Amino acid sequence: MKRLLFLGMVATAMVAAMPARAQELGISPVRVEMTGDERAATITVRNTSGAPVNLQVRALDWRQAGGTEHFTPTDMLMASPPIAALAPGDTQIVRLVADGLQPIAAEKAFRLVLDQIPSAAPLEGAGMRIQLRVLVPVFVLPKGGLRPDLHWRAKRASEGLILTVVNDGARHDRLLNLKIMTGAGAPIALPSTNTGYVLSGGSQSWTVPAVPENVRALRISGEGEFGGISADVSIAP
Repeated sequence: MKRLLFLGMVATAMVAAMPARAQELGISPVRVEMTGDERAATITVRNTSGAPVNLQVRALDWRQAGGTEHFTPTDMLMASPPIAALAPGDTQIVRLVADGLQPIAAEKAFRLVLDQIPSAAPLEGAGMRIQLRVLVPVFVLPKGGLRPDLHWRAKRASEGLILTVVNDGARHDRLLNLKIMTGAGAPIALPSTNTGYVLSGGSQSWTVPAVPENVRALRISGEGEFGGISADVSIAP
């Protein structure tokens, strides 16, 4: 995936009256995959704004458990340089090396985190600074035609209906344009966070409010990285 991603930060409506000192970064690629014996890669970071940007670069282990995401520091993925100073228009190559991994039968996921280091220089006039944070998915996977294997379940709870997808496959999937309907075909509104990665061996969960008690099954549809997604899911009481 070699397209260029431009990332900028803007002030929220609560501070709209105050000018934000925003920076922009161009990141390429926006996702990294290392396959088979390949254990090194690079990403290119470009400061596309008119102000200098100082960045801290870190690698985190990325897991999913209990329907939520977990990030912890790791030394299995190393990023160099760990600190980068980019003048306006400057480009920095960040080198990645996966080290210390035992032979793997399924994909291993990391997140590369690029955080803007706050400037000590005072602001000119009234205003605020918005600090950048960029998260780049990094996947290390063995050779072979690995695919995700998604399974769905739904269960009623006091806060609503809990919809969960579990990936028993050896490779991640990424859900897009996810939709749910009743078994009779009536649409049900999903929370706005209804897309995202489902890691190998991981799961994602969403709370879906206002599902009528007489609904006994759901019909799931959407798009994944390997084609369309379609599933009929019985609702557990």
